[in-house]
Amino acid sequence: MFANDPVTPDPPPAVQISALFWISVAAFVGVGAGAVLFGNGFEKADITQRSQALGREADASPPVLRHSRLIMEAQIARKSSKQLRRDGFHRFAVLNAGSKALRMEAVSVGNPLRLEVQPEVPPGDFGYVLVHWGALDAEWKTPYRRIAHVYTDDPENAEIHFVIAEEIDVPE
Repeated sequence: MFANDPVTPDPPPAVQISALFWISVAAFVGVGAGAVLFGNGFEKADITQRSQALGREADASPPVLRHSRLIMEAQIARKSSKQLRRDGFHRFAVLNAGSKALRMEAVSVGNPLRLEVQPEVPPGDFGYVLVHWGALDAEWKTPYRRIAHVYTDDPENAEIHFVIAEEIDVPE
């Protein structure tokens, strides 16, 4: 070898397809054996077993709610500037998952939003809250965000809020 001779690197060793296959098989078998040997060793509890601590039969049925139970689809509606520049509304769905009728009442305290509330939602049924807004002036510059308040007889959701907010376009 002389200093002026071109240097050609040795090609990398080729990995045989059969070697990759056997490595994959070994990994698969290893994971399976590990799952069998070290998997969850706890026995599943039978919920109908007699409760030792209470000295009575455990109840396998879920608890029954003796009141209304409100579940909301969403609480925030994002609208474009174009949508807010004309009169509009958004319909929010409300589910009563309780055993009694859900009662709702709209609250309007100096709020430019107008609400239509279904006053009573039967158990297991859907109700709706319509939130109406008036068209914004063309000069409106700050991001629009208004909150509508609704009172309910659900002990966990005595007051719920529905938000109408303007989507902000952020240039990339």
